[in-house]
Amino acid sequence: MVEERPAVWEDDTQMAVLFAPFRDKSLNPASWNQKMKFWTNIITDTLLSSQDIVINSVSLASKFERKGKSPLCLNTVLDEMKGSGKIIALSQEPQLQNLSPSKSWLSWGYQKLVKSPVTWSLKYLKSADFSNSGAKYIVVDILKPMIVIQCLAF
Repeated sequence: MVEERPAVWEDDTQMAVLFAPFRDKSLNPASWNQKMKFWTNIITDTLLSSQDIVINSVSLASKFERKGKSPLCLNTVLDEMKGSGKIIALSQEPQLQNLSPSKSWLSWGYQKLVKSPVTWSLKYLKSADFSNSGAKYIVVDILKPMIVIQCLAF
């Protein structure tokens, strides 16, 4: 699948800045925020189109390789997304309970159709050998619509 990239993707000068590690935010907060917004948006958009909900910095680096180079800023982006609750570390999967729909007949469907299979999958993924691929994260913005769709399908 060919990913659709923003127009800036073709600008070598701007992409060099966007691929570089983040500088201290206090040096230029507006530029830092703009770069963070760029990466957060492109990561979310790319993962939404591919329906990937489990990511890590290595898999993202390969998704965003450009002209033989990978972004050097993705760990900072992942840290920021984790801090803002946009991603959850796979090692903290009990937080998925906070994604549950409101208590009702839908909660039964959520428990049976979503939470149980997701919990099993997470336990499987945690037990697999990912020693070379870094920390794994769940993308909340992609998981939430999947939960709603599963509940509505019930």
